[in-house]
Amino acid sequence: MIWCPESTVTQVERLPVRCDRCDYRVELSHRSDALDAALVSAGYVHQLRVEWAHLQRLQTLVSAVPDWRERFVSSGFVRRAAEFQEALQADPALHEFLRSSFRLVPRFQFVESALREHESELQISLLHCPSCMDGFIHIEPTFFTRL
Repeated sequence: MIWCPESTVTQVERLPVRCDRCDYRVELSHRSDALDAALVSAGYVHQLRVEWAHLQRLQTLVSAVPDWRERFVSSGFVRRAAEFQEALQADPALHEFLRSSFRLVPRFQFVESALREHESELQISLLHCPSCMDGFIHIEPTFFTRL
């Protein structure tokens, strides 16, 4: 488990980054402390945006169930409910996302709050993609799982 992503990033000589807009990928070797910190923050924002998209798809799926907000809607409920099996088979990423356990409404609130917080801290000027100049670079999502 990585206890301090910022410290880990500073110790890595070649840091893999990417731009989701143009799929630019590179390993950065000469970085400032400010860029490392910005890349870690951008990585948090990227992961939160991915989770937000999963939660939105999940909310659309469960909103077809009458009174779903009054129920204890958890990831386990959705994963086991027969009426959702076809939709989950058609969306492998959402099916994989539902392997973790959580309650939908509190998780939405947490992710929304964390996303606002981390987006406000981003140093955008350091993160512009050098290839497309339109997107922003962040640490490759699999970087920390490979350590």
